[in-house]
Amino acid sequence: MFLIRRLILAHLLADFAFQTDYIYRIKTRGWAGLIIHGLVFALSSFVLCAPVIADVFWPVLLITVFHVVVDWSKIHLISKLKIGYTLSFLLDQAMHIGVILLLIPLGIADKVQYYWERWLSGGWEWFNILKYDQPLVIISGFIITMFAGVILINCIESDLHPGRKKILEAPFRRYYGMFERGALLAAALWSSMWVVPLVFLPRIIWWAGIGRRNGKDMGIIQIEDIVVNLILTVFSFYIIRLLN
Repeated sequence: MFLIRRLILAHLLADFAFQTDYIYRIKTRGWAGLIIHGLVFALSSFVLCAPVIADVFWPVLLITVFHVVVDWSKIHLISKLKIGYTLSFLLDQAMHIGVILLLIPLGIADKVQYYWERWLSGGWEWFNILKYDQPLVIISGFIITMFAGVILINCIESDLHPGRKKILEAPFRRYYGMFERGALLAAALWSSMWVVPLVFLPRIIWWAGIGRRNGKDMGIIQIEDIVVNLILTVFSFYIIRLLN
């Protein structure tokens, strides 16, 4: 799990936190964008595994190649299956995680941890933060609920309401939704559930003042947002508990 946690975080950083709209657009247009995206994953992996990169260089390089291939298959093959945006997204993510689990050499974890300790004691103490699993797992959980949540919600709503592109891409919904899910996850992690009503209060005030003018459809979307945000938060919470 030592390496798996770090490579999953590298995947989440590359696919969500560091994947700008521009990188996503060029990724869908050709190999140049896919390679740039793959390099972002490789760089994230090398930084997170820096103390032991000599031992895992080839597995990480191979995972990077497969990362690019999986993304190519999503663009050119999975999309042709006509299984919907949501299932395509989930299948793509399952393939990425599966590649990491399959290509990490068995039995390497103990060796890697040993060399990690030696490397840190050799004057690289500033890398010590990468030694501990819990902060990395918590960061992974927040990336899932905040950044991956944006894409998943867009996929779900594109499947349910294919004609509402402008509503789905509204910046307010995107960034407020990220804040909402992040605040809910923080409340769950630090046992502060009394915060939950306060998290939803701005949404309720907005709906009462402005949102109703956009008709019944906007009310349905608000309810869908709340339900999906809660589900994503619970999912991320239990992923953190599982990996810790």
